[in-house]
Amino acid sequence: MTLKYEILKRLVKAMNIKKMWTGMSTEELLENRRKQNAKNRIPNLKDDAFDISRIEIMGRPVLKLIHRKKADKANLFLIGGGMISAPRPGSIKKALRFAKETGLDVFVPYYPLCTDYPLTKAYEMIHETYRVMLQDYKAENISVLGTSSGGNLALGMVPYINDGHGDTPMPGCIMAISPGTCVNKRRNGSGCWNWIKRMSRSRHST
Repeated sequence: MTLKYEILKRLVKAMNIKKMWTGMSTEELLENRRKQNAKNRIPNLKDDAFDISRIEIMGRPVLKLIHRKKADKANLFLIGGGMISAPRPGSIKKALRFAKETGLDVFVPYYPLCTDYPLTKAYEMIHETYRVMLQDYKAENISVLGTSSGGNLALGMVPYINDGHGDTPMPGCIMAISPGTCVNKRRNGSGCWNWIKRMSRSRHST
């Protein structure tokens, strides 16, 4: 156990965060997240080595971090948040640092959250973002990186493509860091739940 982890664990315990979350009903938790997400803003990043812009896919913003010196490889950067929290400015800054250190162009989708949508909507928008990337990069030159619930989304791209999107080539690489999620079967996750049961019929892997 690292010193940093121990400090964080004690901080969480001291702030009684666990009790604060577990004491909420599902509706209270979702409403709390909606309010916090409404306050969240996409940071106005600037870097002389990048053309940083924003596009919309399916009505959702996608942040593009493109090297001024042309790169032939790109990364689909999926930020986690338990499927209910939007990417925070600090996470976007990490995406820029990742782009600088790897030399990859980076796309960061603000995918639909499970506060208001089934998980399948997130996959639909992420898939469309990937399709947009395929216009400028070869599939084998596109990697997908996801952390936490973003890691779950990254792994799920393979069965999603297999499940009715066979015309889409698989990305060259998928990296999932501590993938995890929580699907509420009784609420917005009902449509997703049926899709998850079909994943076992996937035809391909990566």
